[in-house]
Amino acid sequence: MKKEASFVLISLLLLATFVSAAVELEESEINTEEFELQQNVPLKINGKSITLRDDGVNEAYVLVDGVDGTIIFGKFEWINGVSIMLLNMHETNIHRNLTAFVNITTYGSCGDGICHEREFCCTDCGCKIQEEVCLDNQCSRAEANECTTDLQCLDDRTCTIDICEGVPRKCVHRLVKTCINGDNCCAPGCNINDDRDCASNTIECMVNEDCEIGEKCSGITHLCYKVEPRLVLKTSLEPEISSELNPLSVPAGTNNSKNKWQPQSIIVLEILIITFLIFGWKYMFK
Repeated sequence: MKKEASFVLISLLLLATFVSAAVELEESEINTEEFELQQNVPLKINGKSITLRDDGVNEAYVLVDGVDGTIIFGKFEWINGVSIMLLNMHETNIHRNLTAFVNITTYGSCGDGICHEREFCCTDCGCKIQEEVCLDNQCSRAEANECTTDLQCLDDRTCTIDICEGVPRKCVHRLVKTCINGDNCCAPGCNINDDRDCASNTIECMVNEDCEIGEKCSGITHLCYKVEPRLVLKTSLEPEISSELNPLSVPAGTNNSKNKWQPQSIIVLEILIITFLIFGWKYMFK
């Protein structure tokens, strides 16, 4: 009996030790801290990406690994594997940039290769749907991705940085805006004095605003080109200003009864008067 009692006691002690260790392990996986969230600036916490999007009446809207959620004052809200409670919120400047102070509880460390209990982390635990893949700790269907690597986004233009990013993945072409020697790009605003690549006198562009004054951006070559002044030629279809509206400017040869008599008309009148006087006097003195 003593041996059996000792065996039971030892078993209970081992069980208690195991349970205590398991509880300590579980508690160590749970982490609660206070954080400051800046509007539209992702914050990485234990492998989770949390972004403050906007505010409402006594609430704020956040994004946790691509999943939308609403947090409120004084109460934890469960959003895609984390618990968040809103503590305080204010605008930092006249441009209405928001700042929120929050308590965030995470369960496990996403990205450590271990799928912890209560952990929402496809990086460690995979996606529940077989057809989905895990990208930036977000599950999405493989066929929705436009690309998988940056090499698939190359556009053969020297003045763009070609990146495969986002969920789902898509190609993004960012225009180079700095003057760097030797990158084969003459960026907008650069010249031969600050970028040797501008020796060819061609500037790559995306829109007309990327070019200098008097230049436009070609939608085919994506190069800036000078715009020559257009010569406006007067055609026969353009309306003439009526001489009746401006009687002081009448073209030569225009027959307009409202104008003054021409010199030819005055000469004819003088001849008629002289003829009348000659023949009139003869008839009067017969």
